[in-house]
Amino acid sequence: MLLLVDNIHIFKDKHGDYYTPSIYDDSFFNKYLSIFGEIKIVGKVRYIDSPEKLNKLNKKVFVCELPWFKGPRGFAKQFIKVIKSIKTATQGCDCCILRMSQLESILVYIFGNIKKMPFCVETVNDPATFNKNNFLWKIIATHYLKKINKKAFGVSYVTKYMLQSKYPCKAMMFPENSNFFTANYSSIVMLKKDINTKIKELPKGNPKLLHISNNIDDDSKGHVTVLNCLKRLIDDGFECYVDFIGEGSFVNDIKALSNELNISKYVHFLGRFADKKELISKIKEYDIFISPSHAEGLPRTVIEAMSQGLPCFASPVGGTSELLEDFYLIDYLNPNEYAKRIEMLIGNANEFLRVSERNIKESLHYCEEALKPRRDAFYQKLKNLTCSEKGKNEKSLNNI
Repeated sequence: MLLLVDNIHIFKDKHGDYYTPSIYDDSFFNKYLSIFGEIKIVGKVRYIDSPEKLNKLNKKVFVCELPWFKGPRGFAKQFIKVIKSIKTATQGCDCCILRMSQLESILVYIFGNIKKMPFCVETVNDPATFNKNNFLWKIIATHYLKKINKKAFGVSYVTKYMLQSKYPCKAMMFPENSNFFTANYSSIVMLKKDINTKIKELPKGNPKLLHISNNIDDDSKGHVTVLNCLKRLIDDGFECYVDFIGEGSFVNDIKALSNELNISKYVHFLGRFADKKELISKIKEYDIFISPSHAEGLPRTVIEAMSQGLPCFASPVGGTSELLEDFYLIDYLNPNEYAKRIEMLIGNANEFLRVSERNIKESLHYCEEALKPRRDAFYQKLKNLTCSEKGKNEKSLNNI
């Protein structure tokens, strides 16, 4: 069995059934199940009355429950219970994949006794770009990503080159050693048939803007910048509106700010979308995607928006610069520049057509048909290594 560790929010109803948000639906877990058969995940569990807009967890996915906590204070209060659960995570598992840099992955590395089994890392974000308000956590996460990547048998990266240059692994340091391996593939699951082949044209009226963040628990995805950008657009005579997809405790703060800026009638909240097809279909309705995120690995939401032909404006964090051209990369602290460039795009119909076509073509590199062979080969190497280690241990026991 594979132990898979990520920052997974798990919900549990009164019947004991587990549910996850859309980002962790069957398509996410099936990537691992196709090679390993069964997996155990580590996740914070919260009890709910209704599983609306959530996905029921696959029966082949088992759960190591962590108590629900939020933020440093919540973690401190639950520390003993969290560590007690972490220490049981490896029971029944033969190998492990840590998705980094997540707090749960670092805790499993320190307290979970995984060093006695083959383990790999999926490097999905860059902790050096984490929110400046969490300076200590940024230092800790960066330190452990560097350390763990150098200890793991295999490391995959969501970027082509950016994260590799900052967080090298054994396969790069010892290329002659076949026991160490590396790969690059995005975490996105998007079929080629779901990519829109129709190029978007400049809208006749004011454009409809979209922002997506599965969990809206703080401003790390740039919601405040989006609102200030929208305020500038409206003040300049562009009566745009923006829709936010996602849910979380920070939504009320966003609503309060939109009221303060006197733009609330141009701002809508759509909640979560449990179904990926429904989400993709919704994205098609918009004209421009905006993502002033403070930290990323390789943003799936940007790739999904690109796949539907939307021009995308985003901050140059993580691997986002591998996806978008320079004109569409803007610092997340500069809402006026976002507004300025959106206005420039609205005034150029030919550029709107060009970037729409360009984004569709670029998104093809991230469809499942392109990524699956690389991902499966990486998982298979871990599985083969696991079988080899089990064989050695059995042989040693027989010789006793």
